[in-house]
Amino acid sequence: MNMDTRATQTVLVGFFVLLALFILSFAASFAIGKVLQDVYLGFVIVGAFYILIAILCYIFRSKLNKPLLRKFSKHYFD
Repeated sequence: MNMDTRATQTVLVGFFVLLALFILSFAASFAIGKVLQDVYLGFVIVGAFYILIAILCYIFRSKLNKPLLRKFSKHYFD
């Protein structure tokens, strides 16, 4: 498979995954807000969840970098 084709497919799949995550985040926010009877609180909880994930990724970035570099170096140097 051509590298340009693979990159284009990766970008398209990534775009649609992010779009789905965005829509599912709205749905989760409204569902949590409905349960708690405060939509604002639902959005705060979902936002706090994403901030927590970002903090964990930052803390464990060295452990995440090694497997990612290993995987991408195989594709890059192949």
